[in-house]
Amino acid sequence: MFDRLVRSSFLLAGLAAPLAVNAFAAQSPQANAGLIFRLSPSPGPAIAQSIVDGQTQTPAQQQSTPPKCVAAANATNQMTPADLYPMVAQCIQENDFADALALFALAGMDVRYDKSRVSDKTTSDTGSVLVRRTFQPLPAAGKDRLGDVINAVSNDKPATEYLCRWTQKVGPPAYYPEYMILHGMNAITAGLTRTPLPQELLPVADPSGTWKAIVTSYLHCTLAEQSGPSQDAQAAEWYRKVVVSAPVRSLARSSAQAGQASQSAATPTSSQPTTANGDPTASGEQTGGYGPLRFNREGADFYFAQDGKFAPASFVDGSIVIHLHPASFQIGYNGEQVNICLAPIPFPEVRADPTGYKASCLSGPMSGARPPNSDALLVYSGSKWSDGNSALTDSTSMKTTPMEGFHSAYQVNQLLFIAAPGMSLGSFKGTLYGYIVVQKQNERSKKDIMPVHLIFE
Repeated sequence: MFDRLVRSSFLLAGLAAPLAVNAFAAQSPQANAGLIFRLSPSPGPAIAQSIVDGQTQTPAQQQSTPPKCVAAANATNQMTPADLYPMVAQCIQENDFADALALFALAGMDVRYDKSRVSDKTTSDTGSVLVRRTFQPLPAAGKDRLGDVINAVSNDKPATEYLCRWTQKVGPPAYYPEYMILHGMNAITAGLTRTPLPQELLPVADPSGTWKAIVTSYLHCTLAEQSGPSQDAQAAEWYRKVVVSAPVRSLARSSAQAGQASQSAATPTSSQPTTANGDPTASGEQTGGYGPLRFNREGADFYFAQDGKFAPASFVDGSIVIHLHPASFQIGYNGEQVNICLAPIPFPEVRADPTGYKASCLSGPMSGARPPNSDALLVYSGSKWSDGNSALTDSTSMKTTPMEGFHSAYQVNQLLFIAAPGMSLGSFKGTLYGYIVVQKQNERSKKDIMPVHLIFE
């Protein structure tokens, strides 16, 4: 989805493998600027020295408040790439990949527009520097996840067209590109010699036309469709649906292999897991301090069933991986209560609220409200400390007949996506990540908890 500029930036940042996929075309529109700005006064020694030291922000910018993850709906054409890229990093850290991708795309197009109007061509690597500084400190999981999201949106035309229309509406930059000008040799020379800069910006005859050309070539879209507010809302919901359901390819491959193996060992009446027959302790694998819990066999701690038999399940890299069709299924267990927290992205079981108090997503106070006799599981965003769980008890959930060797079971006919109400069990294909606890006494402990991945295929 990204052009040569972005691909080279990610190569420099060590991210080419996950992100250099389905790149945008490397077309460079002939841009000219409409307004001519002058830098007045000339840059001083402090700014020049910051550039010599490899910094791309002025001292004043470096003293600004920490970046926030700004919702794409609140982005404006007065935000520079030096503003946007730190926002992207913060969104990734908050697992908000829909806004992260939108802001990332906008920043890349702003860089291209600014390159066309800044007269000092030694500034051409400014975008690469900003990308490196954004992504190098981030954990590999966040960078890989953004790569998965980019691939998913690139391969979905309606999602790409939505992103295209959104960036077109934001419009061409309405700021002075100081971040780029100060990165060039002209600014360094002017700062060190205390001489005025030469003309910094070239004229742009048609800013709107130039911006449209950049958007369509960068995102490989047409901008042919006109849409009103209702269509925009539907398109935005679809875009977010594509983002949250983007598969994690590395996990999907290993889990699919495990699922195929488990199905090959299945009997005509039940599908048994391949790894230690549902007993992680017998596999010799580490569980990361959780469990172990036995699953999907008679007398185990819990099971997932579908079509009258245990669902294919296995123990992979410390997590219980369960394969399901996007249709009704059942959860059964032996114990006092089951709680399960789920999200479309990986997330930690324990997080701190704004006051620093830490709580598990599985704790009782974090159980989400559902009507009595509910046949739904709640699916949270995975990005908020307040994300909670579904409690499966006789007072909250729709009971069903448990399989032999189990005390209780509940019917699941719906998935309620808190952050994407348009999604449903019948339409979802991908992986839900989370944790399950089978409480056998009043107090919850890590031996009662296991990470789970539900793969709907």
